[in-house]
Amino acid sequence: DSGIISLVEGVRKSQPFFCLSVQVRTAPFRKKPYPNKFRPGGNKKAGVMNMKKSNPWIAAIILALILIFLALNWLAVRRLGNDRNREAEAKAGLHEIQHAIERYAIDREGEYPPYLIGGDIEYAADYDPGADNPSLTGLTRIQDLSRVSDPLLREGYLESYPYNPFVKSGLAIAALQIDVDDPLRNDADGPVQGCRFGGNCRKMGNVMPDHRFTMFQATLQDGSTADIESQADFQHYPFYDVWEDSKPETYIPGEFFYKSNGPITATDPNAIDSDQPIQQMRVDQYIMGVYGSLRSKGMDVLGPARFNVMDFDGNESEMDMPSLAWVTEIPEEIEGRARSFDDKSEDSADAEGEDAKALFERYERLLNGGNPFCFSELGNPIGPPGELGNPNGIPDGIILVVTSWD
Repeated sequence: DSGIISLVEGVRKSQPFFCLSVQVRTAPFRKKPYPNKFRPGGNKKAGVMNMKKSNPWIAAIILALILIFLALNWLAVRRLGNDRNREAEAKAGLHEIQHAIERYAIDREGEYPPYLIGGDIEYAADYDPGADNPSLTGLTRIQDLSRVSDPLLREGYLESYPYNPFVKSGLAIAALQIDVDDPLRNDADGPVQGCRFGGNCRKMGNVMPDHRFTMFQATLQDGSTADIESQADFQHYPFYDVWEDSKPETYIPGEFFYKSNGPITATDPNAIDSDQPIQQMRVDQYIMGVYGSLRSKGMDVLGPARFNVMDFDGNESEMDMPSLAWVTEIPEEIEGRARSFDDKSEDSADAEGEDAKALFERYERLLNGGNPFCFSELGNPIGPPGELGNPNGIPDGIILVVTSWD
C-alpha cells in the first residue's frame, strides 16, 4: 500500500549527476463505518431486526403460509383439470346417445324417438333406503323389456346409457329420487319400466319432462298390446335457467335433456281434449344437450316452457274446428279462480272452483321444465334455427348441444 515516485536525471557514472527522489505512502482503504443503529447487532430500539438473534418461529410461519398457498393453488388447478376431463367424458357420452338415436331413425324412415328416459334395464334389488348403510347392490336385469319406457332400451338400440362421469356414488341420486317420488327408481319390488339413472344411479338420465307423450303402446310378451304410462312427464327435475344468480341452482352435472318436435296436424278435433298438449304426428327433429360441472355456466339454450293446445271457446263454427293456441303462462282468470277456491272452506267450495284448481295445477305442471325449441306463431319450430335453442338470457349449465340437423 505504498508508492514511490522517482525522478533521476544525470549522466553516466563517470559524469556528475543530479538525483531527485520523492516517496509517497498511502494508508490502507477503509469503508466508512456503519452508524451504530444500522450495524448488525446494533441498536434494537431503532426498529431494525437483529438477524443473528431473531425469532426462528417467524420464518417458519412465513414458510408454512407459502406452502399452504401453493397447496391450495395446486388443488384448485387439479380440480379444474378433473372437471374438464369429466366434461369431455360427458360430451362423449352424449355423442354415443346421438348415434343410437340416428340408428333408430334409419330403421324408421327418419322418425326419431318421441322422448327419452335414460338409465338402463337393471335395478338394485338389495337397495333399502331405510338401512343404516344402504347400498345399490344386487343389480337385476328386467326380463320383460316390452314394458320398459325408454324407446332406445326397449328396442335394443342401447343396452345401457353411458356412465355419468361426475357421479362416484349413486346413493345421493337414489335418495333424491325418493324425495321427489320419481316412479322410475329402485324399489323393493323392482321397477318394471327401467330406472331413470340406472340401477346403480350412475348412468346418464334425461331430466327434462315432456308432457306430450304420457303413454306408449307396448307389444307384450303374449302378443297383445297395451297402453302404458311412459313417465316422460315427470317434472321434478327443473334443471333450466340454473345460473340466474351468481351461484347455480341445484342440478346434476353430467345428465342430459332431450326434446323432440315435428309438424302438428289435427284431423279429428273431437278426439282431442281441451287444454291438453298436442302430440306431433311425426317426430322429425330433436335437440339434446348435456350438463357440465357446477363451475360451468355453459350455454343459454333453454327458455320458458310452452305447448300447443286446441282452444275450445264453446262457440261452434261452420267446420267445428278449434283454433291452435299457445300456452306460455297460466291465464290470470284460471289462477284467480284457483286461488279463490283455496281460500274457501270445503263446504263452500263449488265445482267450478274445483275444476279451475285442477286446471291451474295442470298448467303449472306443463309449464315446468323449460324448452329448447324456438317456435313460430304457427306452432312449428323454426329450424334449423339461426340461433341455437330457445335463449332467454340466463345460462343453463349446458356445455354441448347436438341436433337432428347437425
